[in-house]
Amino acid sequence: DSITDNFTELVHGYELAKKAGLPVKPIYNKNLKLLEEVAPRISREAASANTIVDMLLMNIKESDIETKDFTELSIVQCINEALNRYPFQVRQKPWVIWENSKENDFKFQGNSLLFEHIIFNLMKNALYYIEAANKGEEGKIYIRLEKGHNENRLYFKDTGKGIPEDILPKIFDNFFSKTTHGTGIGLSFCKIAMKQMNGSIKCQSKEGEFAEFVLTFPAI
Repeated sequence: DSITDNFTELVHGYELAKKAGLPVKPIYNKNLKLLEEVAPRISREAASANTIVDMLLMNIKESDIETKDFTELSIVQCINEALNRYPFQVRQKPWVIWENSKENDFKFQGNSLLFEHIIFNLMKNALYYIEAANKGEEGKIYIRLEKGHNENRLYFKDTGKGIPEDILPKIFDNFFSKTTHGTGIGLSFCKIAMKQMNGSIKCQSKEGEFAEFVLTFPAI
């Protein structure tokens, strides 16, 4: 777990600095112990918060999304903001290969938070399947854009376990999940959100090799 790992590293770094005689502010042993106990608690609360968010999303219907509040957004800017805000573990950041090209930037009508939630869901699943595949540094997530005359596309590909052919048609169904952290709401919500932005989301995959989500937006 990233929070627990980071707390452990901080405590270890403090102890090393103290042994080396560096000018660090002293921390009482009882407080160090508290820090170690707090980390797993924070992780549990974060997991609980994610579950609550999923439960709220579960009750959202297409009619609940306020399309009148949609504005014209830059896809590049939205992806940059989503990647900056996503809580990556340190080792995971190099896995993401984002072709951040202004030449392929395009505009779409939508809501930035809605789009961010789509990216967060895709990222969460991709990282899970890369970890599950035990590919280590070979695991990658590729994000690229493609501009067209009538429609534009965002490609989100991971080189994790891939999705079996018999499961692929079900992944956007409500409550369908094959991950230990999933509630089966995320991809279903992504489909609803993309539809409300007059777009679509599809997935193509080869088991054992990759899964690629293709998000299509109408050209403005």
